[in-house]
Amino acid sequence: MEMAAGLGCEVNGAALYTAPSGGTCARARAHAGPTLLVVDDIDRLSGLELNNLSMVRGRTWGPGYVWLMSRRTGPEARRLEARLSLPQEKLVRIPLGGLGATEAAQLAVDIVEAPLSPPLADLVDRTGGHPGLVVELVTGLLEEGMVRICDTGAVPVGRELPERLHSWMDSVLAECTSECRQFVRVLATCGGDGVPVERAGALLGAERPAALLPLVDEARANGILTRGPEPAFQSAITRRLIAESVPLGFRRALREEADAAPAADRSSAGHRGRRLTDKEREIVGLIAEGLTSRQVARRMLISPNTVDYHVKKLFRAYRVSCRAELVHAVLGRGGAEEPGREGRRHADP
Repeated sequence: MEMAAGLGCEVNGAALYTAPSGGTCARARAHAGPTLLVVDDIDRLSGLELNNLSMVRGRTWGPGYVWLMSRRTGPEARRLEARLSLPQEKLVRIPLGGLGATEAAQLAVDIVEAPLSPPLADLVDRTGGHPGLVVELVTGLLEEGMVRICDTGAVPVGRELPERLHSWMDSVLAECTSECRQFVRVLATCGGDGVPVERAGALLGAERPAALLPLVDEARANGILTRGPEPAFQSAITRRLIAESVPLGFRRALREEADAAPAADRSSAGHRGRRLTDKEREIVGLIAEGLTSRQVARRMLISPNTVDYHVKKLFRAYRVSCRAELVHAVLGRGGAEEPGREGRRHADP
């Protein structure tokens, strides 16, 4: 809002949704320059306020008007966004990252009304700057008598997280589909910040990694996972809360199953007697003929991603790093280079 005012915009952010005609909106229309209309926390508005806001939105749109509406992540907020959007408007979503370490610490100080001791400062830092997580953590510590105020500042008592924080995470997970909840619980239970997608897929019974993409997208939209090459939790505390939402017996069983998966790969790694499935053997045979993943996929009537998935799985099982080594390990033929026209006679089974 300060930036917009500095650029010469008329900025209206107070009681906007209560004035469908006249008042704030009338002043906005009288302004000759661009106008920024701001509404904070649209997911907290009542039904009446939303109806009034929709009326205001219908009257204030077009060139020169920009609406800035903040909301939390999640499917319910998306439905609110759809309800308030106008078909003639251009919609731009601006995802907000976490608070910086200094800002998150200051937010905690404002709540606890005392300086943070190093242990409490470290705990706040482990929220990853998620403002809701900081608020629920520090408020829960105060409410449940898990922080002591002394001359050196606020000191946490014990190592447990407040029950309020667990309830908050339960509400976040409740906004996810059952498939997404299961997915993030497996990730939180069986890894550190995350586990490889293929391994999670195996534990969930997914035949292809592509089946997990909607679950990753949903977990990111709900602020549980961050963006990156591998699924990573928004913070260490997020991962801990989700893991602790799984009953202890299930956690142990999941970890045992996850630990057994890489052990099985190591036992068969580099072992030429490993039993391949018919599909794996056909893929290796076509690779031995010099076909690319796309050509193999076209020949077998499957997707190139499926071919790459099986190839990477075989790479791990046979402890190899290229296709030529894989052909050599599986078919027991010599030659270190990629089989092409020259090498097909050596690679034929």
